[in-house]
Amino acid sequence: MSVKIHVIDGEEAAHSGLMDFFNVSGYQVVLSTSGKKALKCVKKEKPDLVFIALDLHDLSGVEVLKKIKKSGEDIALLPLVSSIEQGIEAMKLGAEYYFVKPYNLEEVKIVLDKCLATKYYRETVESLRLQHLDKLEKSELVVVSKSMKEIYQHVIKLAEGGSAPVLISGEAGTGKELLAKIIHLKSHQFMFPFVSMNCKNRVAKVLDTHLYCVQKGTEKPHFSEGGTLFLYNIEHLARGDQLKLLKFLKSKKFVRGGSKGSYIIGKRIIAATNVNLKTLVDKGKFNKELCQKISKRSVYIPPLRKRSHEIVPLAMHFIKGFNREYGKQVVKIDPDVRNYLESYNWPGNVSELKNAIEHAVILSQSEELSMKEIAFTGSKKLMTLDSLLMNGSFLSLDEMVNLYVNTVLKKVKGNKSKAAKILKVSRNTLKKKSIAL
Repeated sequence: MSVKIHVIDGEEAAHSGLMDFFNVSGYQVVLSTSGKKALKCVKKEKPDLVFIALDLHDLSGVEVLKKIKKSGEDIALLPLVSSIEQGIEAMKLGAEYYFVKPYNLEEVKIVLDKCLATKYYRETVESLRLQHLDKLEKSELVVVSKSMKEIYQHVIKLAEGGSAPVLISGEAGTGKELLAKIIHLKSHQFMFPFVSMNCKNRVAKVLDTHLYCVQKGTEKPHFSEGGTLFLYNIEHLARGDQLKLLKFLKSKKFVRGGSKGSYIIGKRIIAATNVNLKTLVDKGKFNKELCQKISKRSVYIPPLRKRSHEIVPLAMHFIKGFNREYGKQVVKIDPDVRNYLESYNWPGNVSELKNAIEHAVILSQSEELSMKEIAFTGSKKLMTLDSLLMNGSFLSLDEMVNLYVNTVLKKVKGNKSKAAKILKVSRNTLKKKSIAL
């Protein structure tokens, strides 16, 4: 696709040489002598570059420049000015460069080439970012419930809200790292690395390496630039490292190349935990100020057993992926398997479901996933009776009572009063007999 250029100036004859140069170079060029008409044309055509004279007749060129910049389109703005001071003011408003009249065509060519190269680089980076994001979202993210849609939208807002720290909490296997990567890819940090660190198995001084770098020839640390540092199992972060992280987060201004050689550019910390950090703070096991600092912006992912209606859509999503990977043709799930999947407790959450489906798809010899291919090593207490008997397993009487009570609770969507009435027991008795859903 050829490059589109729009020239905006009330004096048409003043730019005949510029127009000829663009045409000879093979660019699509349009000239507007009115600011109002130019804005309509720019909105419709979305040119790559706009050369704009600031001394228009109907509208202020500065106002036109502001409106184009405000549109959010990736358009390089190159004002034609009468003085250097005017050009500097235009650059403060978002112009890429400026040309003082009378301008030199050789200078225009050099700047034009640089602007187009920069635009191509941005578009290439954006394309790669979207590819990574699409691949990531297709891997484990299926947003079908209202609650998960709200969580996803919240995550997008956090991603676009600067470099503030984020805390993601939820049980193991719920997808905390997945959301952290989405925040990274949706934010300005995506051009820099995404680094994960397990605070539980930390090697000495690893945190220092990720937060700080040492300038060559000196022993003085400076802050690493950009990117995202994902600290999972942050509840296990050593006390000394908690203080280091707090100091890092509290540091607001650093002078590049200063006497201490320190600076910072948009480094983002995303922490993840399986526990309630405030409980650890109350017990004196986690720094209170650090907890407050990282939890101002937070995301909670509910366990899969609280989202049973998402289990089958997730399973089908994984089946499609594993069909491609292993050359299988599974297109549906046996009703007993569906019942089984929705009744199981899923202590390992989405990760456990994904592993179970992968195992089943590998074993599958037909288009339908059946019970003989489903194998779980976890608790059977939330399985349905039919699935239990088909699987050749047996429970004690107490376990069977718990199984039936929870099956009734599931059928009435967790309404304990309704379940107690069906079972003809009090709510207190129901509470004793049931397993937490």
